[in-house]
Amino acid sequence: MNTRKTILIFLILALSIVLIVYFKIIKTDGTSKKTEENLPVQQEVKVDLVEMENNYTEEVKEILSEYDKKIKNAISERVIADSDIEDIATSSELSHQERLDLLNEVLNLKDRLLELKAPTHFKALHLNLVLAFAKIESFIASQMDEERINGLNLMDQARNSQNWLDE
Repeated sequence: MNTRKTILIFLILALSIVLIVYFKIIKTDGTSKKTEENLPVQQEVKVDLVEMENNYTEEVKEILSEYDKKIKNAISERVIADSDIEDIATSSELSHQERLDLLNEVLNLKDRLLELKAPTHFKALHLNLVLAFAKIESFIASQMDEERINGLNLMDQARNSQNWLDE
């Protein structure tokens, strides 16, 4: 009798374990089906390349126009002749606040440029413009004239590579 009770308890325990595992499997399968049903279907996004190019060219022209007005003259005037070092230190050096304002302008224009989606055939131009702004930013922060020259050269190269930038 004692053996029968042990066997019966063992069978009930085994049946319970089997049922628990079975229901776990069913529940897991059901939730995976629900999540698959809830997933959004990826839709193809069609891009109008002509519109993208027009938007890009307009935005770049606007950014460069602001660069010409606010930044180019301020950094181009910093041509240093060895004999004029004392005069430059008193006259054309930017104050701390002017440097911060100029740096904020450069960062703003660079950020606007980075937000643009460049068409494939403008990727080199886009990269050169971003690098030019980064060099100019570095010059304003560090006052290293080499950075200014590199930034201005990159900007000139970018502008010379696309005739629509001078329109």
